[in-house]
Amino acid sequence: MISASHNSYEYNGFKLFSRQGFKPSEDEELQFEDLILSKDDKIYEENPGRIETIDNACEQYISFLEKTLPEKRSLQGMKVVLDCANGATWQAAPAVFERLGAKADLLFIEPDGKNINLNCGSQYTANLSRKVIETGADAGLAFDGDGDRLIAVDEKGKALTGDQILFICAKNMSARKNLKNNIVVSTARIGC
Repeated sequence: MISASHNSYEYNGFKLFSRQGFKPSEDEELQFEDLILSKDDKIYEENPGRIETIDNACEQYISFLEKTLPEKRSLQGMKVVLDCANGATWQAAPAVFERLGAKADLLFIEPDGKNINLNCGSQYTANLSRKVIETGADAGLAFDGDGDRLIAVDEKGKALTGDQILFICAKNMSARKNLKNNIVVSTARIGC
């Protein structure tokens, strides 16, 4: 994929994944880098690659996300604010939350190729916090441009750390007897 992750568009670069969805090893990354920077045009003539268009890719991804959730999972009655950073989640995130029954107020869902992460998204949650407070939402979620980073804010607009989110998830899993050995490992000690 071409992505700047949580940065602005001028930092776009290649982000490589295997067919299984995993990032390459350091050795594989160096091999790719050598190929990309190679001055040997024959490399590209022999294997120019291919482009494949998938008409319903977003719908397939939304269906995949739904299948990863526990059955009968519902957010009915919840109100959330989603900051999609004018990036990759601008269609899928609202659709998933709608299908789960949440009422979602949407921010930054008009990507134009240059406004990704521009004063929005996971690295800039001020607008999200204001909107959560203004609308009385239960929570707010800010994605980064390529959708692999998330910052959550509570009903008071306060951003939660990754360790706090980990604690909330672990507590929920423990209550459902779904946390293996009832143990979670985090980077910081957080109180119960």
